[in-house]
Amino acid sequence: MSLPDEKQVERALRYLEESEEAYARAIAKREATEGAAKVAREVGFLEADGTVAERAAKAVTAAAYRDALGALEDAVFGAELLKAKRARAMVTLDVWRSLNSNRRAGIV
Repeated sequence: MSLPDEKQVERALRYLEESEEAYARAIAKREATEGAAKVAREVGFLEADGTVAERAAKAVTAAAYRDALGALEDAVFGAELLKAKRARAMVTLDVWRSLNSNRRAGIV
């Protein structure tokens, strides 16, 4: 990766602006799917027969719970990917700021 120029800085700023809603939605989706996974596990527990340990084991192996965990994995991945991309855009801006500061100070 090369040092950022003004076009890269503009792209980074635009990306940060344009990804705000998508990032917020990804975080909301992650949190909602976490709740859905807990509900699926608890429903599986309540619907199962046997001892507490047997019911707990059946609950975490139920298809609905496994599906909820798959959705949670996808939601976490989406949120973390957006978070990483936004962090990279912020690094681009920070490097550009440092370069410009050094140029003004006569260091570069």
